[in-house]
Amino acid sequence: MDDSEVDVRAAALSALVSSGASADVPRLASLISTADDPVTREAAAKTLRLMTGDGVDRAIVDWMRQVDDFEPALVRCVLDRRSPETASAFL
Repeated sequence: MDDSEVDVRAAALSALVSSGASADVPRLASLISTADDPVTREAAAKTLRLMTGDGVDRAIVDWMRQVDDFEPALVRCVLDRRSPETASAFL
């Protein structure tokens, strides 16, 4: 995810859809907000939206509770997951 080539970063992020874990959530959330290019931001959002690893929803909720402000793209991502577990992050 730290490669200088955008395509390599996007491919690495896509690989996390099936292999990512809850520990990857903070990095993905950060990329959605701070990546220099839109391709990386969108790839990070797509990965977070589709990631199926154990504990991902809980990690998203925990991360959202720790930050004061986050990008609307992250909110869309979380809502698109359609997980009842993430609803508490908005309460």
